[in-house]
Amino acid sequence: MNNSGFFREQKVFFGDIHNHCGVSYGHGPLVDAIYNASLQLDFTSITGHAAWPDMDEKFVPPEVIQYHQEGFDRLRKNRLWYAQTMENANNPGKFLTFGSYELHSFRYGDYTVLQRDALQEHILPSSGDGMRKLIDEASAERDGIILMPHHIGYKTGFRGIDWGRFNPQASPLVEIISMHGCAESENSTFPYLHTMGPLDDTNTMQTGLNRGNIFGVTGSTDHHSAHPGSYGYGKTAVWAQELSRVAIWQAFLERRTYAVSGDKIICSFAVNGEPMGGIVRDSENARVIEFAVRGGDALSRVEIIKNNRVWYQKNYILEYPNTAERIEYRGKILIELGWGEKHKAHEWNVDILLNGLHRLSLEPRFRGIDVVDPLDETGGKFSFTRMEEISEKHLHLETMTFGNATTGTSQTQGLVIEVEGSKDGEILIIINSAKHRINIQQLLNSGVVFYSGGFLSTALKIHQFIPEIQYVDEFSLEDPEKKRGDFYYARVFQRNQQAAWTSPIKFL
Repeated sequence: MNNSGFFREQKVFFGDIHNHCGVSYGHGPLVDAIYNASLQLDFTSITGHAAWPDMDEKFVPPEVIQYHQEGFDRLRKNRLWYAQTMENANNPGKFLTFGSYELHSFRYGDYTVLQRDALQEHILPSSGDGMRKLIDEASAERDGIILMPHHIGYKTGFRGIDWGRFNPQASPLVEIISMHGCAESENSTFPYLHTMGPLDDTNTMQTGLNRGNIFGVTGSTDHHSAHPGSYGYGKTAVWAQELSRVAIWQAFLERRTYAVSGDKIICSFAVNGEPMGGIVRDSENARVIEFAVRGGDALSRVEIIKNNRVWYQKNYILEYPNTAERIEYRGKILIELGWGEKHKAHEWNVDILLNGLHRLSLEPRFRGIDVVDPLDETGGKFSFTRMEEISEKHLHLETMTFGNATTGTSQTQGLVIEVEGSKDGEILIIINSAKHRINIQQLLNSGVVFYSGGFLSTALKIHQFIPEIQYVDEFSLEDPEKKRGDFYYARVFQRNQQAAWTSPIKFL
């Protein structure tokens, strides 16, 4: 990942800066949310719902009004406790926390107010005009708060973004993917299916760019049951020098961010040496585009977007190592737990041991209990996963799965282990005393499945080995055709349907 001098001096960190728990309306304790975040994220902000200043401008069902008002009151009464709890969890170099709260608005759309300092007072507009004034006058750099529009794709007037009111000084970042869906374009892969309505094609990221707006992009889960980073609903990636609030906040302000749907896809993107999120004064030189990616699964295609059109596309044909000649193997293996009867909690006690394999990296893909409507019943525990790295070759995992509620909604838990070793290198998985052995040779062509019992019992799947050659690439291109106002961004699609979108680079 060294396609530009900027990226050689930076590191990539992953977080979820917009998600919910029982601190307002939502489910689960704040302390559980913080712990769950620490299992698989570098930074987080757990968001309290704070106000809806123009709620009376449209009909809202009485039960919806009630749970909103109760949630707002709960956050107001516990704000200092919330802020201090978030501050106490901050651990520079290991795990960062930021404060945040959410403002709803029919007219101007919903905003996550991300706080540099969680102890800052909340700004709570009392009317739609007050919301407009906040958007117009706020400055992220001066005020230490970022007004981040989210689920932007709903229709303006129905809590979608108002691009005509957008203020880049207040909002250097825009959330384009979450549990609500993806609003990159009218043809986004992840549809809007929430009760709030469909995607309005005029309220996408691409519409905002066409209007000349400058912003970076983020992803967050908007999860409502104390599980920041719940797999598959969105994360924010940040390029920064170190894992500190100062460095991460500065990266936010400079838009050095990109959005991922689920996998921790590492990608760098630069034009004429200017990294993602940059603003470039045009020159006479041709534009040199540099891109590098390290995926979480086999790459399907990479696209460079110029002025909202696909300017360059690279499709990947899967290449497999020659099993007869290759001695050493380097790649990723997904271990996935779940299935079984739906709506039933299944407990897992798992040991994963490597024999003849060296572990290079580990990516948890943990999920919480999916909640879309705050009135949904959840029950049970909200913190149910524990992971211990006993050694470089031994992991212990305790977790729960709940059966998949529908055939299109996964509630499995997963771990991706990147390993290096010979084809005879072995993984031993012990689940509730049952032992399952598999070696790289067996996984080169297909995954394997083990059931815990009979029909409708839970299952373990060890997915096919993914050689490094399938998820790593980098290239450089030149664009001789240029004009002022051009903008570029990159997007990545993987075989497992996960994706990434970089912040745009704008030429003035």
